[in-house]
Amino acid sequence: MHFWKEPQGAGYVKVGGVRIIMFSTSQVWSMGEESGASSMARTIEAYMERGCEVTLVTPREEPGLSARGVDVLSVNVRSYKVLALLPRFAAMVGGSFEFPLRAVLKARKLNSSKPKRSILYGYEISGVLAARLTQRTVFRGQSLVSRFQGVIAHQQILTHDWRSLWKKWDHILAYKVRSDICVMTNDGTRGMEVIEELGNRPHRTLSLVNGVEEIVKFGKSENVHSLQLVTACRLVSWKRVDRSLLVLRELLKRGIVAQLTVVGDGEERSNLEQLGADLVKEGTLIFKGAVRNNEVSEIVGQAHFLLSCNEVSNLGNPVLESLKQGVPVASFEDGSLVGVAVDGESAILASPGKVAELAQKIDDLWRAEGYPELQKGAERAGNRLALWDERFEVECLAVLGLQEEKTKNELLAQTWLRFKEKVKDAGRRGHNT
Repeated sequence: MHFWKEPQGAGYVKVGGVRIIMFSTSQVWSMGEESGASSMARTIEAYMERGCEVTLVTPREEPGLSARGVDVLSVNVRSYKVLALLPRFAAMVGGSFEFPLRAVLKARKLNSSKPKRSILYGYEISGVLAARLTQRTVFRGQSLVSRFQGVIAHQQILTHDWRSLWKKWDHILAYKVRSDICVMTNDGTRGMEVIEELGNRPHRTLSLVNGVEEIVKFGKSENVHSLQLVTACRLVSWKRVDRSLLVLRELLKRGIVAQLTVVGDGEERSNLEQLGADLVKEGTLIFKGAVRNNEVSEIVGQAHFLLSCNEVSNLGNPVLESLKQGVPVASFEDGSLVGVAVDGESAILASPGKVAELAQKIDDLWRAEGYPELQKGAERAGNRLALWDERFEVECLAVLGLQEEKTKNELLAQTWLRFKEKVKDAGRRGHNT
């Protein structure tokens, strides 16, 4: 990996004098330094490589970024005691707007330096709301980019189940922000359909699948004779890692010698450890915790299948990186993997939520010795995936092109004003004669 190299970016078009002001409440790395999802870290790096100054407005302490040339403005977000005295909905509204309001106050300091050109970049829900509010109050006339890593509750929005969405009112507001460019990660959650359903018409939209790193492929160890399964993600409720444990139990009941390695950390870890305590004792379940991304690649590369049993969508970075390693995916046919993985060719897909069916299909394929062909299909699917550099080249060309369009529009406006002044002067001279 090449994170945080000096921003000289050989081969990239350099654009001096542009500052990206990014607003976000997300962690730069979802599970600590160079561990977990890397999308935000890669976004910052991509713009720095292309000669941009990057300022991050965040409620988090990010000392590592400051040391690498990123201007970090920390917003002090407090949970006011007064919110506890308000009705539930009012308290929720107040808490959701605290970061955007405080971010605007921080952004006023940036505006006092009178930068040549700035692009406001809202990353995820609170970040988009903060960027929009800043554009309307402090940086008027500056370009606005809204960036979403997929959509939560897309089913409820697309089916107009508004009663169940009252807790997601800030999400609705963010999805309705009309930005100059809306960058939506295509992770199977039908983000662009949600934007259109809510009546939002951004000036331009980009629907992009996350990229993958050009990685070294790790072969299977010759000393391992059992079926090796792996899951790699944050251990949170909607990732449904408990389903992966159930798949392991089903395979063991069927007489398959198997082992599951759980990579990642999060709030659900203690629950999962209790759920699989007997499997840990037997040595068929291993919890690795949060590890660096290069180590994740090696662990996944040693496995026969990556299990992805998420509640919402299964088109995440682990699936893409698994295919790039030539490791087939075992998941559910929920529509999120269309165009990326095909059942029986590069993956094993069961009906949504059907854990027993998924275990049965893995069992059948493993006993029929059909794995080598499936692995070849996974390699072919991985070779079709875009690299991170290719993915960001598309985004950065579009986003940084906003400044060129803005400059042209300003020149046209100035030319038009000069023309009107000349017409007025000519009219006054004609009237005087």
